[in-house]
Amino acid sequence: MNAFKPPAGAGRGCLFLFAIPWTLFACFWTAAALLSAVTMVREKGFTVWTLAFPLFGLPFIVIGVGMLWYGILPWIAGLRVSKPEVSINNTSVKVGDSFTISYSQTFKRRTEVKGVKFSLLVRETARYQSGSTTTTVHHDETAAEFEYPGQSYETGDVLAFSRNMEIPRTGMHSFQGAHNSIAWLLQVKVNVAGWPDYREGFEIQVEPSLAR
Repeated sequence: MNAFKPPAGAGRGCLFLFAIPWTLFACFWTAAALLSAVTMVREKGFTVWTLAFPLFGLPFIVIGVGMLWYGILPWIAGLRVSKPEVSINNTSVKVGDSFTISYSQTFKRRTEVKGVKFSLLVRETARYQSGSTTTTVHHDETAAEFEYPGQSYETGDVLAFSRNMEIPRTGMHSFQGAHNSIAWLLQVKVNVAGWPDYREGFEIQVEPSLAR
């Protein structure tokens, strides 16, 4: 049995930490510009350019708040459900292999679940260099998916199920190059009523050989 651990989510955590000084600076800059504008109105009267600098800072505040929300969203979602335990019964997955996913997740408080969507997808990533600028492009293609029906869960209840899935025989194995990569991912989305959805992802290493 091959067990998976949810990713630590360092990307969102770093973004959240970056967003704190960004947002504080944007608020301070906009407030200082607004005070300066008020002083100018009192001394010279109102003109269109008076509000130029305060308005210039508003988009940066909106961007900062958006980054803060994006960074903290998984934590909010995790207040109702614990991190899942996911495993597959195949420790060496090849192209064309079938395997059984076992999923288990405990609820921390009463939760109304609308449904659970589980997807197996292949993600192709390409990185392009143009001067000093690096552009990363992702392309996801769904190989299989299924939905588990929703219901009400009390504190301590466990959502648990197993499902058979298969890496298509026409698929590509996992690959990591200097500028291109191919990864197979298991993605789960728990649709919670009146609460942010819980999302998690797990990577499956598919070996460069064909199953018999």
